[in-house]
Amino acid sequence: GDELEVFWGKMVLEIRAPIGVNKGYAVHKLARERELDATIFLGDDTTDLDALHAIGELQSQGALRGVGVAVVHQDSPEALTRSADYGLKGVAEVGAFLEWLDSALGERAG
Repeated sequence: GDELEVFWGKMVLEIRAPIGVNKGYAVHKLARERELDATIFLGDDTTDLDALHAIGELQSQGALRGVGVAVVHQDSPEALTRSADYGLKGVAEVGAFLEWLDSALGERAG
C-alpha cells in the first residue's frame, strides 16, 4: 500500500513517500517551475543518481542543458561515476571547481 521507501547512502538515510518524490523529481520540478535553461548538479552518493538521470532525460528532450558531476571518494558507488558527465576527487576539488566556475562566469559577464 502506502509504505514509505527507504534508501541508504553513505552516512545518510532517505525516507521517501511512494509517489516518486526524489532528487530527480526535484530536478524536473525546479527546471519547469524556474524555467531553467541549464543546470549543474554535484552529488556524491547513491541517493543522487535520480537527479543525474533526470538531467539526462531533460537533455535528451531538449528541455535543458545540464551537467552531472560526481564527487568521488573511496566509498563512491560505481553507478554514480558511470552516470555522471564529470568527476571531482573529493570535497576539496568541489571548492576549486566552484571557484573556477565563478571566475569563468565573471569573465563572460565582464
